[in-house]
This record gives sequence, C-alpha cells and structure tokens, in this order.
Amino acid sequence: METRSRASGTRLLNRRRWLQLLAGAAAVPWLSALSAQNRLAGRLTAAGSDTLAPLCLAWMEQLQDAHPQLSVEFQAGGSSTAVKALIEGSTDLGPMSRSMSQAELAAFRDRHGFEPTPVLVALDAIAVVVHPRNPLRRISLAEIDASYSSSRWCAPRPSIERWGQLGLSNEWADAPLRRYGRNTASGTFEHFRRLALCGGDYRPDVGQMMASAAVARVVSRDRLAIGVLGAGSVDDSVRALAVVGDDGLSAGPTPAAVASGRYALSRPLWIYLRRAPGEALRPLVSEFLALALSPAGQQRVAQTGLIPLPAARRRAERARLFGS
Repeated sequence: METRSRASGTRLLNRRRWLQLLAGAAAVPWLSALSAQNRLAGRLTAAGSDTLAPLCLAWMEQLQDAHPQLSVEFQAGGSSTAVKALIEGSTDLGPMSRSMSQAELAAFRDRHGFEPTPVLVALDAIAVVVHPRNPLRRISLAEIDASYSSSRWCAPRPSIERWGQLGLSNEWADAPLRRYGRNTASGTFEHFRRLALCGGDYRPDVGQMMASAAVARVVSRDRLAIGVLGAGSVDDSVRALAVVGDDGLSAGPTPAAVASGRYALSRPLWIYLRRAPGEALRPLVSEFLALALSPAGQQRVAQTGLIPLPAARRRAERARLFGS
C-alpha cells in the first residue's frame, strides 16, 4: 500500500525571524537573493523513493521555515512511481534511488519530447544484513548472487541454501538461509539486481518487503535471516556485512567507503525533474534544489542516515543547474 507523508505550512514568521531572513546568508545561507526578499507561496510536490522520503521531507520542512505560506506533499511509493508521476505531470520532483532505465527514459521522451533532468543530491549504499547473533562478518558479490539469484549470471556456481556454504560451522552449518529484500516498486530492488545479481532474476523465495525498515525488522527477529535494504535503515537490531568486491577487497557500507567508491554496493540518489531544454526552473523547485545542494542542506543528508555529496560533486551539480 502506498504511504503518503504530508506537511503543510501555515505558520507565519514572527517579526524577528523575518528580519533575520532579510539579512540573507547569515540567517539562512541557502536562500537566494530573490527569495530572501519575497515569500514564496504555492504547492511543491514530490513522489517516488521511500529511501529519499525522510531527507526530502526534512528539506521541505526547512523550506517551509523560510516560506511559511508554502504547502508540500511527498508520496512515498517507490522509485518506479516517480517515473509514472513525472510522465503524467502530476509531480514537481521525482526522487529515485536508482537511475531511470532506458525504457523509462523512452517513455518520458515519447510523452514530453525531451529527456528528464537528473539531479544528484546524496549518496547511499545497499546493505546486506544478518541477525546480530549470526557469526558471519563478510560476503562476496559471487556469494550474494548465489544466495539471491535464480539466474546466477555473476558466477557459475551452485545456489547457496545453507549457512555452511558461506563458511559457518557447528549448529549453523546445516541451517537454511531465509532471504528478504525490497519489493519491485523500490529502486533498491532494481539497483541491487543490477549491481549484485548481474541483471539476473531474484529467487522466487525472496521475501519482498514494502520498506527497508520492514527488512531490518524481520531480520532482527530471525537469526537465520539475511536481508537487503538501504544502508540508511541499518540500526543496532541488525548487522551489516562487509562486501568483498571483484578486486578481492572488502568494505562495509561506511560513509568513507561509499564516498570513495570502495564499497561495491554504493549508489547515487537522484531527483528527476520535468524540465524542457532552456526552460527556467519553477521558483519553488529552484529554491528546493538550492537548499538540497547547499552546505546546510547536505548536513540534513547525514542526519537522515544517508551520505552527503563530496564538496566537488555538490559544486558541480550546482553549476550544472544554476551556473554557479
């Protein structure tokens, strides 16, 4: 079932707060010169990735603090719903935890006559997690493929059915793996399929969950479970495994490993826009993206469990969007 998160701005700034906003950078450094002198009003909508939902809602709340007459809405139904909403023209922002597929891009072009505009806003990782009492500490990409895929295109090897095949012994050796992951609407589902399964098919016995938090919950209650979820949803109830890449080096889904690309299941997080070539951004969209790509906005990235963009990448996105 699709979940909807809604926040609407009805509070008026008091006089002192408004004078601070007029002061500009010292109070709210991401505000543009135009919006520091004019209250923006209207409605800003987003639909898409539940991975990005907490972050986008945090940015929307920051935007409402500066523009209290603004109303905002986020519908978190998974990355595939962002594509549908952008094609139909029913949303301003399309947050996605994966890039659009060629088929999705073609459908967008057929409807609008131009390509959607992707904006890189944060980094994330897909984590492979186990119960805290599980002694396993690392897993290779080939082992992930053998555990989750029916195709096993990454490496020709038998499917992994029991924990002993991953190197565990004693009472774990003959214990079966119970597999969980995200559902088909999720960008995590598709991105994991591309990165870890070499584009192959999932096994039919992989339990599909509506949200990453649901994956963490089921793994935390089953010591024989293994789960795939967004790294931002990893908490003390589960343990993330280090992943051994094709180069033989292992790394966990830490911010440093993700930002450097050392973690094999790293991924960018995007917000797609419906913007024709040469068209100016709608003021509310422009202000939202200015916040998202500002130092203040990137602080919120870490607070929501995701990974901020390296400064050079953030500046490059701003230059591409705003020319500075």
